[in-house]
Amino acid sequence: MISIDTPSIDIGVRGLSYIELEVTGPNRDLHSGVYGGAVANPITLLSKMIASLHDENNKITIPGFYDDVLDCTAEEVNGIWGGYTSEGAKTVLPSKAFAKISCRLVPHQSSEKITALLLNHFKKIAPAGVTVNAFEHHGGEPYITPIDSHEYKSAAKAIATTFGKEPIPVRGGGSIPICSLFEKELGVKIVFMGFGLDSDNLHSPNEKYDIVNFYKGIETIPYFHQFFAAK
Repeated sequence: MISIDTPSIDIGVRGLSYIELEVTGPNRDLHSGVYGGAVANPITLLSKMIASLHDENNKITIPGFYDDVLDCTAEEVNGIWGGYTSEGAKTVLPSKAFAKISCRLVPHQSSEKITALLLNHFKKIAPAGVTVNAFEHHGGEPYITPIDSHEYKSAAKAIATTFGKEPIPVRGGGSIPICSLFEKELGVKIVFMGFGLDSDNLHSPNEKYDIVNFYKGIETIPYFHQFFAAK
């Protein structure tokens, strides 16, 4: 929720396209003093490839990425590694560089389509002298709940009953791929009734959940069942 004083209901979550890249230059690690400067470092090339995914206005440069977007999107780089990563030091120009990249998707974007665009784009922009091995980790579809649905109206009425004010509909930034499958297979709408706050440090050290939110959830959920059953 936005805050304990400003109740809200998530009406959507984002999808996900998650890939991994392997860029290979020389067929083995090379002595960095002898070959450094003469042979391109795969980590440098991979970094440039990743940097080229955004223009000076932070717009994604992959052709076709925005074709199906209902709203704006965002992309994250999850991790990059290469060279000597064990303890101590080893002066080599690495043979390989790796990166994991995920794109958070918005309604109407397809994880299958975006993943194909990502994989093909990296292979297309690979500079001469290196090979690119790109593959999918996993993907998931975005989901959005219509605020005129009985499910949402029941949840909003329940929250208004216990909080004393109407909740604000907001779109969440996280991903819950199972939601689109539930609607597809079961023919039902999903309603998100979370009572956590941004200050709870989600996915971070010292993640917490205040007891007042816990009790508010206990108080609110039965009202949702009552109002939903009254259809």
